[in-house]
Amino acid sequence: MGLQDCWHLPCGVDELIRAGVTVLSLVDGTLRHTRLVVLAALLTGWSGLPVVADVPQTFVEAMTWYREEAQAGNAEAQFLLGYGYETGTAFGYVSVEPSPFPVDPAKARHWYSEAAAQEHDRARVRLARLLLEAKGGPADPEGARGLLEAAAGAGERDAMSLLGYLLLTVEPYDAVGAYVWLSLAARAGDDVASVNLASLEDTLDDATLERAAAALEEWPEGETK
Repeated sequence: MGLQDCWHLPCGVDELIRAGVTVLSLVDGTLRHTRLVVLAALLTGWSGLPVVADVPQTFVEAMTWYREEAQAGNAEAQFLLGYGYETGTAFGYVSVEPSPFPVDPAKARHWYSEAAAQEHDRARVRLARLLLEAKGGPADPEGARGLLEAAAGAGERDAMSLLGYLLLTVEPYDAVGAYVWLSLAARAGDDVASVNLASLEDTLDDATLERAAAALEEWPEGETK
């Protein structure tokens, strides 16, 4: 199984809209901070744009605003720029020629790192993947593990799933920890984690499985992202 098997699209259009509306509400609708709303509207055809001057009419124009948001420290914008540079797509939703995002793993690392420093959990997960795959820079399994532990501890489902996989495939191995994280991800509806968990259960002896089940009991069912 490769890392690519573990991944869902990291950000839905509805999340873009929520992020934009949140930013807008915090700053009383000033022009600069309507940018996330504008990008979401361009991607979805949503008609709920605020009435402001000089609203961009194209995705590329909106991206100019969006880059400025990232440079100003907006973690959601930083995350989405990282995703664009990682994948070379305009967030997977629209076809734009020429693409504003030539694949550039080093830039993806940069923007994910900026967002991760602000405790953006999806950025932590995507950055961890780049660190594991040595894309955009050297491999750093230890750094990846730390990022995933932070995001998984915050309830990020994809982090739980990938952390469980990591604990089974990269030293130091931890079958009990892997069982716990895969179980939590599976409980949250991650199909890949469910498959990996079933495979893991088949390999554990009774004593280890008992320890793993006991460790899982210390994690009450909670909210995941």
